[in-house]
Amino acid sequence: MEHHNSSGDKHTLKQVKHALTKEGYKPDSQLLSSLIHSLPLNVFAKDREGRFIFANDFYCKSVGKTYQEVIGKDDFEIHPRELAEKFRKDDKRIMDLCETESIEEAWQSLGGEYGYIQVIKSPLFDNRQQVIGVIGIFWDITGRKKTEIELAEERNLLRTLIDLVPGYIYVKDRASRFLLANKAVAYVMGANDPEDLIGKTDFDFYSESDAEHFRDDERQVIEEEKPLVDREESFYSQDGQLGWILTNKVPLRNLDGEVIGVVGMGLNITKRKEAEQEQERLKAQLLHAQKMETVGTLAGGLAHDLNNLLMGIQGHASLITTDIDARHPFWPNLKAIESYIKSAADLTNQLLGFAQGGKYEIKPTAFNDLIDHVAEMFGRTRKEIRILKTFEPDLWVVEADRRQMEQVLLNLFINAWQAMPGGGDLYLRTDNMVLDKTVVAPHSIAPGRFAKISITDTGMGMDEPTRQRIFDPFFTTKEMGRSTGLGLASAYGIVKNHGGMITVYSEPGHGTIFNIYLPASDKTAQKDVIIETKIAQGSDTVLLVDDEELILSVGKAMLERLGYRVIAAAGGVQAVETVLARGDEIDLVILDLVMPGFDGSKTFDRIREIQPAIPVMLSSGYSINGQATEILNRGGNGFIQKPFQLSELSHAIRQILDKKKPSPQS
Repeated sequence: MEHHNSSGDKHTLKQVKHALTKEGYKPDSQLLSSLIHSLPLNVFAKDREGRFIFANDFYCKSVGKTYQEVIGKDDFEIHPRELAEKFRKDDKRIMDLCETESIEEAWQSLGGEYGYIQVIKSPLFDNRQQVIGVIGIFWDITGRKKTEIELAEERNLLRTLIDLVPGYIYVKDRASRFLLANKAVAYVMGANDPEDLIGKTDFDFYSESDAEHFRDDERQVIEEEKPLVDREESFYSQDGQLGWILTNKVPLRNLDGEVIGVVGMGLNITKRKEAEQEQERLKAQLLHAQKMETVGTLAGGLAHDLNNLLMGIQGHASLITTDIDARHPFWPNLKAIESYIKSAADLTNQLLGFAQGGKYEIKPTAFNDLIDHVAEMFGRTRKEIRILKTFEPDLWVVEADRRQMEQVLLNLFINAWQAMPGGGDLYLRTDNMVLDKTVVAPHSIAPGRFAKISITDTGMGMDEPTRQRIFDPFFTTKEMGRSTGLGLASAYGIVKNHGGMITVYSEPGHGTIFNIYLPASDKTAQKDVIIETKIAQGSDTVLLVDDEELILSVGKAMLERLGYRVIAAAGGVQAVETVLARGDEIDLVILDLVMPGFDGSKTFDRIREIQPAIPVMLSSGYSINGQATEILNRGGNGFIQKPFQLSELSHAIRQILDKKKPSPQS
């Protein structure tokens, strides 16, 4: 029921009241009586006891009674008891308060149908202004009421629907004030209820820059009267998290077609954007891996050719130094040449670091000892760097090429030192880690147990563009000529070739952290054997196999200088033919791996078929896809990497041949 006062209602009632009271409640004026009775409204008057003292024809017809059947009766004799009690209660309140009221009341029609009426009631006064009853008019509003109910139900349905939509729905006026919003909008804006947004703007909830951005879009939609479709917008939620919304905004028009606001709908696409970003990241990693593979193949071939050339130079230098001593005037020059060869060989080793299959001598390694050894060597020449170590006592063993891992660590230590020109702290830490596939999948390695090595500096750090390129070959932040840009690329390739991964985290001004993860092994770590530098002689027969004339020439000379009888074979086919013809007199085969056509792997297998007992030592400046390791696992007896000095070659040969010979009898 609705109560309200209305000046218009009072005026209408006053006219009726005046007509009824003009002749003392007896409408004996024919004109006045005809007027009131002809009104399409229900007009009535009651005394203080609730008895009807007047009712027009429209009222009598509404209740299905004659005028005589109404006058003198009360509501209980005309209406159902429930309605009569309500009417009587309303009449008493109006007489007590002496106020006019407009009331919406339930109503039962003559046919028994329930509906609604709008009733205006006012106190009825006598000439002394004493309340002597109630006068009123009413009319049927069932149709209007049903329409209102239907509209309310539609609004409720609309509210339910927009609250169920998994997106943001809102309506704003031309001043960008909220007229409507669903629960999703209220939630993202930090309001408890959509009603809390009504009349407010984005400036009440967002930063000024974000709110101004949203308002500019809405002004554009309103002023140009064109929709804004599929706009991706970023925002920060109440808890400070970055999110993304796909927004659509259209003009809101009234019935005359005038734009009076904007209707907006947004979908939270944060998860989709994150997935797209992750996909882009994985794509970038794949492209980086493909680029590294391509450059690695090129670098490997280049390193192989360079090492063959260096082998020629080293071989001839070694031959000369065996004939002279330090008193010879050319001795310093020869030693300088050997030093330059070693530097060049170190450079080719960096090329091999990110080439395919750049590891050779794989041994179960105790990494704590390896890190300790490299850190000690590094620390001797970098006194301004304080090295702090936190090692896992039971760090899992790793199968690795110790020489190449030393190179990785040294490259990272040097990188840290260069990032701390005024000195600083270098933190070294090892841990045992178990990584699942979600962590290792982007790096294309198998999940499982890993030894983790963390190298942290307190240097200047890197920005994001630099960090993304840090492992690219030939990329350097130093001036031209100061760096090859191979150090970190080499570290990346070496770790990758060992079945591991390397990651980097850095911020400008906050240092850098490199994390290396290497697959753990169940094997027991092996200790390194110290190789003597004194030349070891021999008299055995050696088959030297290589497709390079340069290597055959210098290699034959070096072997003969060591006392061996040498048979040279220019390639795999000639080597097999030699073993078939003279296999019984051959004590050792030195086999190059990278040869066109009949390569080292095929040659090795054929030699084993013909003469299974002949030991084979592998030699190469480069190994394709771990070929050296594969052959060693198939029974190869040793490996020597080009370029090598005469002393290295002599001891490598003796390690193999001396194992064949029985120990002398006592």
